[in-house]
Amino acid sequence: MTKTSRAAIVDAAVQLIRERGFAGMSMQELADRVGLLKGSLYSHFPSKAALVPEVLAKVEAELLQPEEDGDWLGNYERNVRALAQHLIQNDKCLGFQLLYGLAEKDGELRKSVGAFFRNIESRLTANLARGMEQETAEYLARDTLTWIEGCTLWTALDGDPIPMRSALEALIARAETYGQPIEAPTVRDLLDRTMGDWRRASQAERRLAERVVTLEADYTNIQAAFAGHVEAESCFR
Repeated sequence: MTKTSRAAIVDAAVQLIRERGFAGMSMQELADRVGLLKGSLYSHFPSKAALVPEVLAKVEAELLQPEEDGDWLGNYERNVRALAQHLIQNDKCLGFQLLYGLAEKDGELRKSVGAFFRNIESRLTANLARGMEQETAEYLARDTLTWIEGCTLWTALDGDPIPMRSALEALIARAETYGQPIEAPTVRDLLDRTMGDWRRASQAERRLAERVVTLEADYTNIQAAFAGHVEAESCFR
């Protein structure tokens, strides 16, 4: 019988989990898929659960893109686009499939799935933290994962990639905006009072706040000029 590599078994397991879910995949089916006797498969992986860490490691390696020095926004964009494209191509998230296919008692496996998602979140946070404050980077990284993973509802249900692509472009625009500081304290103060945190204001909200501050300043100047004019006229009465 042809020798089958561990990597080939993991590849086949990834495909079977995508096709049938973790609960629906059997070790016999996996052995048949890779051309092994079931006993030989167990010599590589003693249980179905033992496959999970390596299955997740393979998917994670496919998702996370190489870093480029000095290009925080580009690194973030590459990782998010790779994540979105991976989910569009596969219709669903393997991490979610595993999570929902595990019983509550499978504590160690649930930890593996949690680590998978948190590793992706950490990479996104690291990308973003080079261009904005750490707290804002953490906030946007979690939002990114939530939005992109949430859009798998429509790829899995209808095969519709449009919500995913829309979310992708919106997230990249948010990252670019969050990386732009606001120098004027009056604008930051107005956004803090109206939005809660100026760092998380959208581009439109920032522009509106700048306009409001400018109008307030103009109004104050007009009031001062008018008061001066009235005072000057009173001298000639």
